[in-house]
Amino acid sequence: MKNGTQYLVGAVILVAFSVVSLVAAFQYYQSQNAVQLMSSSAESGCTDSDYGRNHFTYGSVTSGGSTYNDSCYTPTALYENYCKDGYRKDEYVTCPNGCSAGACAGSCYVGLSLKESKSGDLSVVFSAVESVTTADDASALVKKYSAENPSPFYVSVLDGAKNPLGKYKLWSGRAFTAQSFNDPPKGDINNILDSVSNVFFPLNRLARYAGLALGGSGTLAGTIPFDQNRFVCSVGTDNKQSYTSSGGLVTVKLPWTISYTLSVGKIGTGAGVVTGTGINCGSDCSESYNSGASVALTAAAASGSSFYGWSGACSGTGVCAVTMSDTKNVSSTFIKVK
Repeated sequence: MKNGTQYLVGAVILVAFSVVSLVAAFQYYQSQNAVQLMSSSAESGCTDSDYGRNHFTYGSVTSGGSTYNDSCYTPTALYENYCKDGYRKDEYVTCPNGCSAGACAGSCYVGLSLKESKSGDLSVVFSAVESVTTADDASALVKKYSAENPSPFYVSVLDGAKNPLGKYKLWSGRAFTAQSFNDPPKGDINNILDSVSNVFFPLNRLARYAGLALGGSGTLAGTIPFDQNRFVCSVGTDNKQSYTSSGGLVTVKLPWTISYTLSVGKIGTGAGVVTGTGINCGSDCSESYNSGASVALTAAAASGSSFYGWSGACSGTGVCAVTMSDTKNVSSTFIKVK
């Protein structure tokens, strides 16, 4: 019996020791876990060298003191690291053209729209409207960022030190009339109105500016800054982005003479002739004049008719004096005399 009591006491002591040990271990685990959570919270900042889910650019993410590199999981699958809400995320992406060197094979493209506004008579101001990036099939983007008329302006894509990365033709929706688009263009140019011009070029991760120049080898007139954070191109998506920082207006001075067209029309039941420098309407009812030119029009009624007056850019019945600061239209009214 004595031995049985000794065994029971020993068992109780062993259980008590085990419980104490488990409690101590649990408390230690909790303290260590709290330290780890505090450390994780302190190191939750995340940076991504390719600025997001950029499947066509190799990048690396730094988070929690560790670095995670984009890599090719298989010959056709990309393991992409990116940041979201301050923490590292990852995904597996199927690359349409295969995966190589930690990025999907292929190119991204940028379509850039610029607004052209007349500033005085001898300069044009460019400002950015919108930009779009796309990957894989760029035909829709090419179609969107094309226009009917070649422009005498070029866009140069520049790096951070403003070294050229490529030069691309600008296309305009406005009506150009010029003798040539040489370097610089020669001859008169008509109808410089507010319009949108477009350019399409391959995305370059080093790009920091869009530079505007006249002619293929013209001097750079100014630059519009890009926001490289927006240069993100994902598989199967088109991302409308604004690539410009605040401001970024570029004024390009025009080295040729601007001209505007004066058109004369005749209305009414009568007949007559309107004349002025270069106009004999009659049959020759329009003429181009240099910007700022003054044109005097006179009306002479035919026999059996009377001149009733001007409308459009002129009024009254006297000499019509027009200053050519833009395209102008004048109508003359002749009526029959009973």
